Amino acid sequence: MKYLRWLDDLPGAATECSDPFELPPEQRDVIIEYIAGRVAHHHFSEVAALAVEMMKPLSFLAAQGTVFAAPFLYPFAGEKKLNTLSAFLSDRDNLEHLLQRLLAEGERGNDADAEQPPEPRPDQRDDGPDTGA
Repeated sequence: MKYLRWLDDLPGAATECSDPFELPPEQRDVIIEYIAGRVAHHHFSEVAALAVEMMKPLSFLAAQGTVFAAPFLYPFAGEKKLNTLSAFLSDRDNLEHLLQRLLAEGERGNDADAEQPPEPRPDQRDDGPDTGA
């Protein structure tokens, strides 16, 4: 299945921890960088930051929901992926780091957009004098 496939591509995703619900800081950073990069690529940094901010109070419930639904989700996503997702969501500090990274990406994107003048729309282009014909 394609769901949570991106967790396969992460370096260190296959590393085992002593606690399956504790995420090592280097793996957390890789996940945050990957998510922020993908979101910034699609120019949704501000929208994603708003969504993460709204989700923060519910993150622990979402993590527990993945644990609760794990027997049903294992065939689709796999045990390691769900444990990684649950560990990421269970710590609010992870979401705070993600939020800060998304806001930084949004600022960087806004600065890049400010440097380039917008392209004129076809109906606003000045193609020469209007002859009225």
